Amino acid sequence: MKIEVAILGGGVAGLGAAYALVKKGISPIMIEKSNDLGGLASSYKINNFYIERFYHHLFPTDNIIFNLANELRIKNKIIWRKTKMGFYYKNKLYGFTSPFDLLLFKPLSFLNRMRFGFGIFKIKFIKNINYLDNISAKKWIIGTFGYDIYDKIFQPMLKIKFGISLDKASAAFVCGRLKARAESRSNNMDSEKLGYMMGGYNEIINALNNKIKKESNILKNSEIVEIKKSKDNFNIKIRKNNKIANIKVKYIINTLPLEIFSKIAKNFPKNVMTHIKNIKYQAVICATLGLKKNLSKYYWINISSSNLPFQGVIEHTNFIPGKNYDDNNVIYLFNYISPDHKFRHKSNDELKKIYLSGLFKMFPKLKKEDVLWFKISRERYATPVFLRGYEDNLKKIKNLNDIFFAGSFKIYPHSRNINNVIKTGFDAAENLLKNKPSLR
Repeated sequence: MKIEVAILGGGVAGLGAAYALVKKGISPIMIEKSNDLGGLASSYKINNFYIERFYHHLFPTDNIIFNLANELRIKNKIIWRKTKMGFYYKNKLYGFTSPFDLLLFKPLSFLNRMRFGFGIFKIKFIKNINYLDNISAKKWIIGTFGYDIYDKIFQPMLKIKFGISLDKASAAFVCGRLKARAESRSNNMDSEKLGYMMGGYNEIINALNNKIKKESNILKNSEIVEIKKSKDNFNIKIRKNNKIANIKVKYIINTLPLEIFSKIAKNFPKNVMTHIKNIKYQAVICATLGLKKNLSKYYWINISSSNLPFQGVIEHTNFIPGKNYDDNNVIYLFNYISPDHKFRHKSNDELKKIYLSGLFKMFPKLKKEDVLWFKISRERYATPVFLRGYEDNLKKIKNLNDIFFAGSFKIYPHSRNINNVIKTGFDAAENLLKNKPSLR
């Protein structure tokens, strides 16, 4: 096969780009550093089942995923469930799903409970949130909900989530996150309806791989060391099995985090590279564990307590029944952290001890013998940090010198989920075909 396009990265954006190109009769080469495709959507195999390394679910507005699943003939595997949310505040777990739960949420005054519910309801109907790009998250939240709600609900979570001052965080992205959750709720806001593909995103990743592998060259365990532009081609230097190899192509779709791209791209225009280097990323550590018993009745528990080592608890089997996981109760514990956070340098055994200690403190009835298995996943470039003015900077990152961009940095200000990330891969392939008609 004649290969003129290289896709850098085998996550969902890269898979989406490859699939879109193959449908048009174009055979790309995909270069992926790890042994697995799917990136943040990849899975573990535990006994007889697969479970994602990082928690995922579908929103009712995820039309890209629904259409793709239909094309791949796996849409019938998508199911929908009503879910419950909890809120852990000062060592006490509260319900945080329905208006009735909100009425019983004692950390807020009765007036602020009403103000919070009404504020979330209004966000559901906001049409355009881009105007919030240059407004700080702190200013917008206080203006929308009031200081007490900001201080007790948003500030503890978002400070950890962003890893920066909320004076610098973009209100547009915070609003986008809240809007996605509000849109998944029923009209009377009494429940949240979320979707999941039985077998997880492993089903989509395998189906995409099966569609593209016969028409593509997929290089796994291949680290990209350098990209240089010559007169007519790109030279991509890779390291595979401790050996250096060179690949020449005419066009590139980059799905690598921009912090990585900026380090390997040589001799590109400084004016564009400056804006690329402005985008920084947060890391994530996520523990996935199997338990003999369930912890609560909630799918998602937000945490507003500084004395716990993780920021949230996702009880996956309160969403998808444990019978699908050999009767294990599957739990996620997660931390979004800055690159210099002390947890980044902890071993998996150390993190296991720290996380379980926090979980036993949160749920005193849980014992060590209830833990069936424990896995740790880390991702240094999990999500861009969405600062004020992010959109202005984003507009200045243009496709350059036959390189087209995709990835999570382009989803702003919308919710950072698989649906929106895979769309950036589709869009990059479409832009390549539109601007390089000779490929067709």
